[in-house]
Amino acid sequence: MKSRLLLLLFVTVMLLCVVSVMRSALRLSDAHMHADARQSALHDTAALAAEITALRDQEQRVERQSRPEQDVIARVNAVLSKIGLPQSSFSGLSPETDVAVQSRSSTSGSEPRLRRQTVRLNLSDLDLAELGQFLAAWRETNPMWTTTRIDLNHKTGRNVSGNRYDVTILLSALYLSEQEASA
Repeated sequence: MKSRLLLLLFVTVMLLCVVSVMRSALRLSDAHMHADARQSALHDTAALAAEITALRDQEQRVERQSRPEQDVIARVNAVLSKIGLPQSSFSGLSPETDVAVQSRSSTSGSEPRLRRQTVRLNLSDLDLAELGQFLAAWRETNPMWTTTRIDLNHKTGRNVSGNRYDVTILLSALYLSEQEASA
């Protein structure tokens, strides 16, 4: 009888150990999945941070030795047509600034002076994919005009389907000032 009791006690202890090990194995598996998800999120965040840093470090090139032509509206319409968006997506363009840019290496007044012309472009009722297509096509066809800022205003209301945005894009172009360059 005593041996049966010991055997029953032994089997019970073994079952408790097996159950405990199985619970630990399940928790370990969950922890590995959670760690893998966090590792993936960390990798994605690091890649985005590197891309942001690269974009911030990117220097704008001087494409022209004269002021950009005032045909930005035509350029915008051409890009919209190229990517298949209606011209009604273009909702306005306004000049912002045309200012001198102080060169870091400029020590004398005899060097040609850089100027930066900035315009504000308004596009309406775009989703993010369409905005991405516009920006890619703009960068390809108009390298002189660099996108320096993008503001998205989420559209809301009864007639709005999906994630649609009104977009404001600040574009700038560097050029050599004709007056100061010829002086």
